[in-house]
Amino acid sequence: MSTITGGSAVRWTVTRRSRRSMSMTLREGVVESLNGAQATVKLKSGRRADVAIAELRTHGQPTVIGSFVEALRAAHRPDEAPL
Repeated sequence: MSTITGGSAVRWTVTRRSRRSMSMTLREGVVESLNGAQATVKLKSGRRADVAIAELRTHGQPTVIGSFVEALRAAHRPDEAPL
């Protein structure tokens, strides 16, 4: 697992829910500073966001949205369907 430091390019998933739907968005940015369990991340738009370090992934690490999609693919493979 890669260590996250100032200047690291990171990604994280933002999950939103409403009554009958759920959306997942992949966000990307660069860590500006670390403050305990939080990191201040500068987005491509220039805005800043405070994100929990536990939610951040560096390039090459699986993201929450990627793991979710892979789980869906694995669950619906025709060659593994029960008879």
